[in-house]
Amino acid sequence: MNREKVVTDYSPSSHLKPGMIEDIVHEINDSREKSIKEGILNIPYQDMSFVEKVNYEVAFGKNVVTMLSRVVPSGIGLKTLELTNFQTVYAHGVGKTKELIASTFNDLKKEKINLLQPPYSYITSDAKNGFKFVVTCKTDFGLNFSDPFQAVDNLGSRDELSSILKHIVKIADENRIKFSEPRQISAERVGQYRRFIYQVDGSGIYKDFVSLVLDLYNEQVVCAFKKIKIKAKTRSSIIINAELLLTVKD
Repeated sequence: MNREKVVTDYSPSSHLKPGMIEDIVHEINDSREKSIKEGILNIPYQDMSFVEKVNYEVAFGKNVVTMLSRVVPSGIGLKTLELTNFQTVYAHGVGKTKELIASTFNDLKKEKINLLQPPYSYITSDAKNGFKFVVTCKTDFGLNFSDPFQAVDNLGSRDELSSILKHIVKIADENRIKFSEPRQISAERVGQYRRFIYQVDGSGIYKDFVSLVLDLYNEQVVCAFKKIKIKAKTRSSIIINAELLLTVKD
């Protein structure tokens, strides 16, 4: 969805004076230490350490659904919602008036995200529903060290993987979200950890899906949504396709 191209000049002609790179490294480290002391680590996901990424990944779904609950007003309907690789949020929907959608865009800009410019985000007229829109955001939630749930401190072992999956399906059932049997699509070893990705498909009501995401977090289940694609089936029901990332100790 985001087709922006970033070009960085690494040529010898770059005007870097001796010592400048070291100065930049010290500046980044000082900023990082200051952020940690303040309880919030505000650095991009791709710059985080492995342990920091695990914590960020598990909190990502919760952060997105709570953000949307704050920002999206009544009168806005989402037809599609996609979360990708803990960095991108994409939504396609409709609104009663252009002003209502524009106000929602402005509220999004106040959140810890970067709302991409057209053609990645835009509003246009729609004959049936008034106005339709596309919104694409790059997230920048950071890490909250004051949160009592730090995922990496609650990792299960590889032998507990089956139990973790059953617990996830159980919480989904309790929230009236019907998931298919999780299907493993990849596995990798990272140092002393293992990372497994499972595909699940499901259906239900959006507000129940939000409750599922929040319950997983509140019950301190180390489950991250690497990808989510939600499509509106009717005014109240949705179809869910998701990739669950589970990190365990080897």
